[in-house]
Amino acid sequence: MASMDDVPLYILQCIMMLLPDVRHAVRTSAVSRRLRDAWMGMETYELDASTIPDHLLDLDSTFAGVVDRVVFNHSGPGIKFMSLAHTRYDTDGDRRVTAWLDRLASRDHHHLKRLDVNIGAALHTPPSLFRCETLVDLRLVVHAAARGLELDDGAVHLPHLRRLCLEHTGFRSSTHFQNLIDGCPLLELLHLRFTAIARREDTVGIDIRSPALRLVVFEGCGGYGMVPFEVSAPNVEEFVFSGRNTVAVEKGGVRRLSARKVSLLMDDKLWWYKYLSKIVDKMRVAEWGIEVLRVEGMWPNQGQAGVVLHLLRSSPRLRNLFITNELEHPREISIDAHREQYPATPEFLFDAVPGRLSHLRRFFMFNFTGNRNEISIIKFVLESSCISINPDQFGVTDFLGNDWSSTQLILASL
Repeated sequence: MASMDDVPLYILQCIMMLLPDVRHAVRTSAVSRRLRDAWMGMETYELDASTIPDHLLDLDSTFAGVVDRVVFNHSGPGIKFMSLAHTRYDTDGDRRVTAWLDRLASRDHHHLKRLDVNIGAALHTPPSLFRCETLVDLRLVVHAAARGLELDDGAVHLPHLRRLCLEHTGFRSSTHFQNLIDGCPLLELLHLRFTAIARREDTVGIDIRSPALRLVVFEGCGGYGMVPFEVSAPNVEEFVFSGRNTVAVEKGGVRRLSARKVSLLMDDKLWWYKYLSKIVDKMRVAEWGIEVLRVEGMWPNQGQAGVVLHLLRSSPRLRNLFITNELEHPREISIDAHREQYPATPEFLFDAVPGRLSHLRRFFMFNFTGNRNEISIIKFVLESSCISINPDQFGVTDFLGNDWSSTQLILASL
């Protein structure tokens, strides 16, 4: 009868990779030396603390022990793919997690291509992580990095990185963010969530210019309204960003945007009137090459309508426009104590510019409520374009799906 020693190691490793979680993998590796060798020599690990049994008294120590053995005692040619997840890790996290990342980024021990870290510990990212020449895909969820990433000139050298996702992260200054972007020449996807990329005291602008970039997502992020901000990368297909951070200070804000498709996330339910005044009054937008504009969650007050109208007036190549209004806005606005103090959008923004949207072929608005600012946007679009009111090109529907496109309310505005 064949023994475990007769089974090729790569077959055993394939079996280990099919196990549902780290708990089963650790238990299986204890059955024999051969299985332990298979477990300790794999290229791919997904170590998630949530799969460790709840009856263990010290979850942190159990998780840390497993990661220690894999990272520091690995017996194979090197780890290529590593996922670490423990959102409540708070024991000795600063030193220990930093040591894990430092070891994983070392070419002497591993050949890391993909790293996914979601650790709830105060975390210092080691310098070696941002000089890992084999890394292709990096996701860092840093729950407790209040100090911010400090990346000096020359500190970043990620020549093969193509996908970068940072969550709950911050940067010491806009210069450090610029150094990160410039150190990733082949970057194709940049996805930031709840990340501050600049601070109020910053004076240096940001320019995302890598020719390899295809998709840029700023989800719930801040800071880019503090400094002059440009996306000049020539091949960006889509830029997703938060409208509330378009402008924050006098000389800040989005100044250039080369993306073909833009998705504007109106991600604050209520923008206080003083803040809205800053955004609308300070927007200085040059002509952009936007062909597709998607506005999500618009609260059709004067401030948000003003932001959208600025973009429309600056997008002569626009071909497709989609606006989805926030469903809750009628109720919330009705109880907002400041509703009468929202800033008046400059009147010139509502004035049609005949021929300005001559390339527009489709315009659809969803969750229409009859708000006057919604109607003003519709009026501007129809009078500045050659679009006709037919179902293939134009549509205005409420949240129940009722079509308002040819109603007197719309037609009377023209």
